[in-house]
Amino acid sequence: MSSRHWQRRRQFCEVVAHLRDCEEFRLLRCSRMRDEDEPVLATFDQEALARERNYASVNVGVVLAEFEDRRERVLRLLSALEEAQWLRTGLHEEDGLITIESHVRHAISHDLVHLRQIAESLR
Repeated sequence: MSSRHWQRRRQFCEVVAHLRDCEEFRLLRCSRMRDEDEPVLATFDQEALARERNYASVNVGVVLAEFEDRRERVLRLLSALEEAQWLRTGLHEEDGLITIESHVRHAISHDLVHLRQIAESLR
């Protein structure tokens, strides 16, 4: 296989690993906003996390399964929210005051950006 093929495969794996980790943080942040009064929501160093979790050499099947598990957990949490809970807030270190709803809306646009990257890597 060509080096370009391997480069694209590596990019695909890295994006999927990043999305898996974002779901992990999303679950934590949404849970805290639901359960605590205006918690401080820490940012995370994406580059450091990629190095620490070795995104470049992950098993894509394992990472996809982990992503699916985390996404399902987030969806279960969100589907159980009462209408008023969507407006519960947290203080994000970079973005300031956010709600569960605004956090989820941001997540959707974030996912779309990365889905485009994945589509490009598979061409």
